[in-house]
Amino acid sequence: MPVEMATTGSPLVLRKRELFRTIGYEPLAVQLEAHRSTARIRVLACGTRYGKSTCAAAEVLAAVLAPRERSLGWVVGPSLEVTSRVIDRVGMLLHEHFPARIEKDQGRDKRIVVRNLGGGLSELRGKSADAPSSLLGAELDWLVVDECAQIKVSVWQSHLAARLLDRRGWALLVGTPGKMDWYFDLFQRGQSGTDPDCRSWRAPTWDNPHVARDLIEAERASLPADVFAQQYEARFLLEPPERCGTCGFPTETPPKWYFVCDASKLLYCRTCRGLVNRLGRTLIQRRPDGSFLHYALLDGMPGDGDPENE
Repeated sequence: MPVEMATTGSPLVLRKRELFRTIGYEPLAVQLEAHRSTARIRVLACGTRYGKSTCAAAEVLAAVLAPRERSLGWVVGPSLEVTSRVIDRVGMLLHEHFPARIEKDQGRDKRIVVRNLGGGLSELRGKSADAPSSLLGAELDWLVVDECAQIKVSVWQSHLAARLLDRRGWALLVGTPGKMDWYFDLFQRGQSGTDPDCRSWRAPTWDNPHVARDLIEAERASLPADVFAQQYEARFLLEPPERCGTCGFPTETPPKWYFVCDASKLLYCRTCRGLVNRLGRTLIQRRPDGSFLHYALLDGMPGDGDPENE
């Protein structure tokens, strides 16, 4: 595991599950997979309110407590305000559960030094990607990047990834998906299963049992399909959706017929919740540019189409 290190004498191992029980953290399924992974680069694409900051903070806590003679890690966000969400949560957990191990807590400077479980010193620093000059020079043992979609590819390639090379450090990248950029490329690399150094997971909002499903469905009804896919399904913008085995969504050829009626009469696929006709076939076409055309929402005369024309 990335946090498993030996000190002098017999190896000491931090047991994450025991640590998580100590702080009252019960990881959700995808969170647990990310914590268990031995991949050097771990990528987590999350729907809103899934719990990515909670997952990141727990992983950072494990990193600073892991037995090592000395270690240095960063939490980086697109701004210090975003970075603070993870740093402040880690500080709170340390003060609540391990106060005697805190050597320094410079909250204003986003810097915490901890006497780890092996007796060595572990240092955590919070950084902002909007100040790239502050990201130069250091050799890191680990790195957590929050809201990756808001960080430029040049910052990742030139300022962050390079910090991990000398010590063969590990990185956890989390966020709500954005465009198909460097974050998407790493996500796809992790999905391929061909690179043991990189693993990735998708965590839609409804995988968090603490978020009411009816509220999510209300958002589905009120948001454009691509926005809902990004914010709640944890899909990247213009990323081709997985094909629905029930209704055939998304189709790249126009449905042969459509209906227009009031919203209360619209029909939805029982699997993917996309618009369908009375035969249960999709009424949503994917255009070549990746956008979607909802045939049931076109202007026209109210009424149902003719199923015989399907």
